[in-house]
Amino acid sequence: MTSTNQNTDDLIEQCKARNQQAQMEVYNRYYKAMFNTAYRIVNKHDEAEDIMQESFLTAFAKLNTLKDNKMFGPWLKRIVVNQSIKEYHRNKSKFEVGLNEHLYKIPEDKEEQEELSNFIVITDLKNAM
Repeated sequence: MTSTNQNTDDLIEQCKARNQQAQMEVYNRYYKAMFNTAYRIVNKHDEAEDIMQESFLTAFAKLNTLKDNKMFGPWLKRIVVNQSIKEYHRNKSKFEVGLNEHLYKIPEDKEEQEELSNFIVITDLKNAM
């Protein structure tokens, strides 16, 4: 029986034994759905690709913690979602730090400070909506 004809339960058992062919088959079976999940969260193709690589590496490394092989799909999806959210927040923080450091330099003039303060509040309100 070739790996393409095996059921997921058998493949997961082989992956636990570090069978690289089985790992590749699992990757091929789940890649598209997991990529779509990551992409919907981070909305960037390259980042979704990186998340996929990290998520599969994590999944294969921690595969022995999976209690029910039939739950591999939802378990992997949770890893992808967590990794995607982590990446999203990491990039969002970088962007906000960049804004604070480069765009919002506090002017010395009181009028300009007030104008900048109003702009920041309006921008924050628009982003919140």
